[in-house]
Amino acid sequence: VQALGAARRDLPAAAELATRLALELAYVDAWEAAAALDLAGREVAAVAAWLETTAARVAAGAEAPYETTLVAAELQASHLALGAARERHRVTWAELRALADVAGEPQALSEPMEPADLGALGVEASLFARALRAGVALERSLAALAAARAGSRWSVLGSLGREGEEEVARVGLGFRVPIPGQAQARQEALAAEIAAAERSTELELARLAARWAGARERRAAVEASLLHAPAEVEGALAALDARVAAGKDRPSQVLPLRRQLMGALSTALAARAARLRAGFEVAALTREVSP
Repeated sequence: VQALGAARRDLPAAAELATRLALELAYVDAWEAAAALDLAGREVAAVAAWLETTAARVAAGAEAPYETTLVAAELQASHLALGAARERHRVTWAELRALADVAGEPQALSEPMEPADLGALGVEASLFARALRAGVALERSLAALAAARAGSRWSVLGSLGREGEEEVARVGLGFRVPIPGQAQARQEALAAEIAAAERSTELELARLAARWAGARERRAAVEASLLHAPAEVEGALAALDARVAAGKDRPSQVLPLRRQLMGALSTALAARAARLRAGFEVAALTREVSP
């Protein structure tokens, strides 16, 4: 009864917390995919403008014809990246829709805020850890109950019938003769089953602790101050666009630099999403009460 009470309290609460964490992570994925799609769309528009400017300069004899070929190849690569980003956006939205009541078509999402409640005591006292212990305690109790039932020697059987005008009740008492070594075998089997359940619980607790430590390390690896660096990258991209439009730089000279700058924006976006995911995981893995 005690094991059932603990399991009834902790297991549904842990399942609800796990579902909430899955929803939070799915939201971060959908938000990141939407931001990446916007970034890819901006890249296509910018390179298309470069191509138009370069074609006009080639027609005027101010640039070599291969400059147009280089920018056209870059535009094609940008279109491929845009298609991949659009597919990822739809997939993440479908995953979010499986967990939440949202529209069928992707909608704009606000950047999620980092969770404020990040437990610092570890996972030993968390709801997930308590649920694991409650589950193994229930398994252990059920195994002991099954062994006790199987080891019972006595049995009572009753029947109620009618003979003529009289009702007749029959009661019988039975006793099973024990087989030598059977009781010991049952006890050894029960001990082995309990030991296996306890080892499984220890392993799952170790996995929780490793997951918590990994999430903390990932979150610490992305300093909050570095998340604002993209503003400088945006300024550099605008300067490159202006220099190409004014004819001060040839596209072949600045295309590698533009790729690096766009890569920096993508990396910054991925870092923001990774920090959010890690924060939500730390918060869930150290939560001690039901959400």
